[in-house]
Amino acid sequence: MSKQSDKLREQAFRAERLSNTVSDMSASRTLRSLAEQYHAQADELEQAEMSGQAAPQAAPLQIAASKG
Repeated sequence: MSKQSDKLREQAFRAERLSNTVSDMSASRTLRSLAEQYHAQADELEQAEMSGQAAPQAAPLQIAASKG
């Protein structure tokens, strides 16, 4: 794993932990979605490194609009 993928995984775990502590269900879902996106970006980066390809550009994370 690279330092960049490690940082993405750290962010994912933070978002997961926070999603379990907030009482607002919409915020919790948003945090879980962000965690999934961080994990996916880390996976892509690691796969590119293993295949010898250039590291992919990180896509902006998508935050779902809250339904009030």
